[in-house]
Amino acid sequence: MDHIPRLSEVLYVGLCRKIGTPTEVAIRRDVLDMEEMIMKPVYNQIGYVMVESGSYREGFRMSSSDRDRMLWFCNYKLITDVSQSRLYNSSKHTIVLIENSDTPPGFVKLRLLIPVPLSYIVFFNSGAYLSSRLWREKHFQFLLKSSSKSYPLNLTIQMHGPCSNSILGPFELDIGWCLASFPWPKLSRSCIERCQRHTWPSTSVLEKILKNECHCMPIRSKVESPYNELEWRLSFSKAEQQLVCSMNHTQFLCYGLLKLFLKEVINYN
Repeated sequence: MDHIPRLSEVLYVGLCRKIGTPTEVAIRRDVLDMEEMIMKPVYNQIGYVMVESGSYREGFRMSSSDRDRMLWFCNYKLITDVSQSRLYNSSKHTIVLIENSDTPPGFVKLRLLIPVPLSYIVFFNSGAYLSSRLWREKHFQFLLKSSSKSYPLNLTIQMHGPCSNSILGPFELDIGWCLASFPWPKLSRSCIERCQRHTWPSTSVLEKILKNECHCMPIRSKVESPYNELEWRLSFSKAEQQLVCSMNHTQFLCYGLLKLFLKEVINYN
């Protein structure tokens, strides 16, 4: 059994070469943090926010690492209670109420408090709702028009996902137009209470997570119902990012090893 400590050391070094050393991972994250900080005023001037998510944002640079970009408009304000509408100017903001009645777990409906003439609105039970299908198709067309001949995006729409897919150099790029919700919806309260009860993640990490928004992605559930077109999936990618960044490097390497096993072994075919 004397060889086991040596074997562990070799495995650690090998994973660092494949996934990255602590310094390399920290630099990757810092570079993207600075990029977002620099570009944020530019995007806000245009009227939307763009952030990087997925494995690339977490600090991985493996051949199977994907790049995900989430975009949302600044003028859409999601609320969880009608009383919160007083916080916003209805002449400048499109106020959207999050509803979770008659939806599967993890999915919500988005109802406009003041209906406006938009091509991705459908009317249901005397209410104006955002259609996830029409929203996805509308913004796919927007990305197609934005793609220039000198910088083609080579987009293909995902039939079963919320994103438009593109190839950017050696990476596969998923671009998802979503809506940001801050504060978090009420239905996430049980998850927050569970974290506090089990003291994981730590209080400081949980506070950082709750300071970020969650997102509504334009994808319906697989449960057939009359409300399918109205369903939006809740996404907590910013929370996932904070959890990964709170790992020590050994934990991060184990997480990366699981990713490698999933993508290069289980999903190889």
